[in-house]
Amino acid sequence: MELFKDIYLATTGQWDPNLLPFHLCGFGLMMVAIDAIRPNKTTQTILYSLTIWGAVAAEIFPDWAYYPLLNQWALQSFVIHALLITYPLMLMVSGEMVPNWRDLWRSVVFLCGAVPFVLWVNARLQTNFFFLNTAAPGSPLGPLQHMFGHGALYISVIIMLLGVLWVVMYLPWALAPRRKPILA
Repeated sequence: MELFKDIYLATTGQWDPNLLPFHLCGFGLMMVAIDAIRPNKTTQTILYSLTIWGAVAAEIFPDWAYYPLLNQWALQSFVIHALLITYPLMLMVSGEMVPNWRDLWRSVVFLCGAVPFVLWVNARLQTNFFFLNTAAPGSPLGPLQHMFGHGALYISVIIMLLGVLWVVMYLPWALAPRRKPILA
């Protein structure tokens, strides 16, 4: 769906750098594709620790809300983000993926590579991937950015919030007894 959109917009002269797949959900789409071909702990950890909550936030605070609800681009965005939530959930329900906080280092390494790259792309193309330059309009990041400003302090607060979010996401898995897969 995303590839079709990009091809359509490029052939009609409407494509712009903001459509590059460098938002967290764009990386999530790449992780789904890789995991579907070759399932592994790295893609699954990134999908659980970063993609699910990012896609949920995008569904609740869509930055594509300026489109009418029944517009093809708005519908596509809602569907893609729903699929980014559904894919890892299906892996968990099937028992193919069991989140483990000991694997979080994989997401940290991913972010250590992705964030500097995204900051570089943002600076070169005047984009706002990962919402590192400015908060998404109408999102909870807006008040945080208003309080802490742009730049390093804002990004530091996002990192701290990510740590808190990971505690909330992984604590139930750490406390729950290990079970056999549902569909074994």
